[in-house]
Amino acid sequence: MKNISSVWSWQHRLLSPLYWYQAKQVKRDTLRLDEPKGAREGVTAFITPTTNNDLPLRLLVLGDSAAAGVGVAHQSQALLGQLVTALSEQPLLASQYAYIDWQLHATSGHTSFELLQRLYIMPSLAVDIAVISIGVNDTVKNISPKHWQHNIQAIIAILQRKFQAKHIVFMGLPPMQQMPALPKPLNYLIGDMASRLDHALQQQITQTTVVKSSIDYPVMQSSTTQTTAAIANTRSHVHFLAIHIPTSDISRQQLFAKDGFHPSALTYAHWAQQIQLFMVYHLVK
Repeated sequence: MKNISSVWSWQHRLLSPLYWYQAKQVKRDTLRLDEPKGAREGVTAFITPTTNNDLPLRLLVLGDSAAAGVGVAHQSQALLGQLVTALSEQPLLASQYAYIDWQLHATSGHTSFELLQRLYIMPSLAVDIAVISIGVNDTVKNISPKHWQHNIQAIIAILQRKFQAKHIVFMGLPPMQQMPALPKPLNYLIGDMASRLDHALQQQITQTTVVKSSIDYPVMQSSTTQTTAAIANTRSHVHFLAIHIPTSDISRQQLFAKDGFHPSALTYAHWAQQIQLFMVYHLVK
């Protein structure tokens, strides 16, 4: 690992030989999972349609292996499938839109730069909301915050220009220190690096905002009320949505796929619920 002195305390420096050894072990031993089967584009009707117009809700999901749904067997269990299902059950959206027109463009292993390249070669299409999961591979490949922010800004620009995106939602980086595949103390270093990019992502979204809003959205009903913080760039309709791993009596093994790295169907459902509530808040007039 190089160029990470800015996140290294003296403890990290002292442990650098161990980090190197553990990183090699993780790369060698981590199970490689395929992307799930299933459609990557389609049209879904609302469960209880109430509008007389024919206006579609146009959804585009972009990014890395989490966006692609790695960790489950079928797209119906993945982020896209569970998000579309959750949206289709929303009566408030059904009062404004006739159906959901959705597409998924995501590839396991992609970085922010590779996502940007993909957006350049994709055919143009107009979307109401683009949901983006990116940054884990940038963390692992140790991209600098400066280059990360440059790529994020370029992604925003092309989504606004080429895809006429009304809302762009960047999912925050997951808490990588919680991933079972990462042993201690390597998980703490990777977690620090991910947090650094997550903070840089928020900065990039809000740096030109005149008015910054911080809103709490309910996420799941449980014994402990959970909320998701969201920061919105009100001028350009670019949003940051903090993503959490569910915290409850559920074991950590149930929240991750068998590789100990990717989300399980349960975690994808949790994320889909967060995004769905966020979308309702911003899309319902």
